[in-house]
Amino acid sequence: MIVSFVNKEAFTAKFESAQTKLWLDTNNDQHIWICGSFFQFSAGEGWDRLQGFDISPDNANKNEGIMRIMESNKKMNIFAVQAVKVAPDATIDSQNAEKSFRTKMWVLPVLEERDKQLLAPRLARIYLQKMHDPKHRMSVESKVELLPKVYGVLVKMDQFSFSFSMQAQLAADLIADPDFNANDLQIRALKMGKLRHGSYS
Repeated sequence: MIVSFVNKEAFTAKFESAQTKLWLDTNNDQHIWICGSFFQFSAGEGWDRLQGFDISPDNANKNEGIMRIMESNKKMNIFAVQAVKVAPDATIDSQNAEKSFRTKMWVLPVLEERDKQLLAPRLARIYLQKMHDPKHRMSVESKVELLPKVYGVLVKMDQFSFSFSMQAQLAADLIADPDFNANDLQIRALKMGKLRHGSYS
């Protein structure tokens, strides 16, 4: 993926009102850093070879600061930030199950990076415990996509009385439960605090 942009002064007549205060208050080097942050915070491990470039033509003005502001003939500077998307593991690697589960959670909505870090080792441990039961093991692997529905409820709970670690353990236990499929009845029971392992009423 390549994201390109020009210096903030290039199209002020048309687009100045669309620029955020952060963008207006920072320079070109900082703009590259901001753009790179979107890659990092969207799915940090899911991007590889993250790089930023100044690809301005030779006659572009390279100066920053007051001298540039005073110039009447401003040239356009062009920048690009790029990264290569890493393919998530197609199946769980039993030699590194934790890494495989992390890849499956790269772009899941609702989950924070903190939640993914807490979930990955728990899901890996459950998966490896079920190695003797292929059907149960495949069930755990396929239910990772249900985590956003579970966390849609958990994020609204009081983190002081129900810590992030406890939330992750509950989520992992639910994913490991063969009877859990995140249907409306189960999600409603979870919201009411009545959800128990193997019981959804």
